[in-house]
Amino acid sequence: MAGFVQPQFNEKPVGDLLTLLTNGVGTPPKSVLKWRCFGDKIAPITGDIDSFSKPAVFSKPTASPCGNQTSRVDKVLAEVRKQPVGSLTLIVSDLWLDGNEMAADPAVALGVPLKAMLEEGRAVAILGVEAPFKGKITGVPGLGGGSFAGATKRPLFILAVGPETDLVRLVQGLRGSGAPSFSGKRLNVALFRGRGGPRNVPLPTTMGGGVSGNPGAYQIDKQLFAEQQGRLERVVAGRERLLPGTIWQGPLTGTALVELQTKQGGWQLLSKPLPVWWEANDKRSLQFRLDAASLKGLPAGSYRVTALMGNKGLARPNPDTKWLRDWSLSPSEKPQPGFVKALQLAVLADILEAGDDQLARQVPFGKKGSVELPFRPNQLFQFNLKVKE
Repeated sequence: MAGFVQPQFNEKPVGDLLTLLTNGVGTPPKSVLKWRCFGDKIAPITGDIDSFSKPAVFSKPTASPCGNQTSRVDKVLAEVRKQPVGSLTLIVSDLWLDGNEMAADPAVALGVPLKAMLEEGRAVAILGVEAPFKGKITGVPGLGGGSFAGATKRPLFILAVGPETDLVRLVQGLRGSGAPSFSGKRLNVALFRGRGGPRNVPLPTTMGGGVSGNPGAYQIDKQLFAEQQGRLERVVAGRERLLPGTIWQGPLTGTALVELQTKQGGWQLLSKPLPVWWEANDKRSLQFRLDAASLKGLPAGSYRVTALMGNKGLARPNPDTKWLRDWSLSPSEKPQPGFVKALQLAVLADILEAGDDQLARQVPFGKKGSVELPFRPNQLFQFNLKVKE
């Protein structure tokens, strides 16, 4: 880490991050920060946190309370799993997955515990910054385990684990902070939601005849609707109102759940969804259309319609994680002068993608879990509909 905090650098992402977090930027309201360092061991930081934005604390044997000869990220993740599910943990690291510093295969040592945390209901975000660097990289497999001194830039990562809303707040806070390290395209994000819930999207707009009502409540005369070719429609883009960095891209699909209001005032879920989704030409959006053909067979009454869209599984490889693969160095590859990639990062991306995709397919939706929709991002809009014969 000493190579990331050289005093001659104009951009200092480590120092910027520590300052921003201390000032409450990107952190949950009323949160209490607890600082720990990790190296040969994990230890609390009781002194000045600013010292960890200077090279001495990483290069002098006695300057750090946690040691600085190794960096056991796998042990750190084991500690993270002991924290309450609702807590937020940030790990700042180069994620150099050197097998000499791991208890198992380096990619598995990170990917497996992170996948387990997704299963526990936590979200996982990888934030990557292309950071200036000056120093040696040790344990390079492509050089027979030797060191490399030709790097001028390297990826610096913030590995965040916690509630999805907290991770989004962190990303938005860093991007809006004004710090050059986190501005524009300098900050890459991959957010794995695991069992993340549905997303609300705007209500549809009315078009054509035979439709009246205010936003969220519509009355449809079936006869006029058919005669005037009226319809209720909305084009929904895949990324619409998604949280920044969310991994989602894949083949789009959609469905609608229809509930009929009973005489007792409750809602009865109909067995068949409405055939209301049309594939858009750009393959990145779907058109929701409620027309006369969709209403065929529905008796007069009051309905509650919940329209959902998402994608049936993640595309492989996924465009949203391309930057992780672009920044990945294979064990047999020799680093080149300039920007030096992170070791085996693509394998870590594969593990998280597979886990995220599997969990997204298990997100239930509907009354008492009676309906299950195996796709994400599970965007939805809901409105009330009164059908007249």
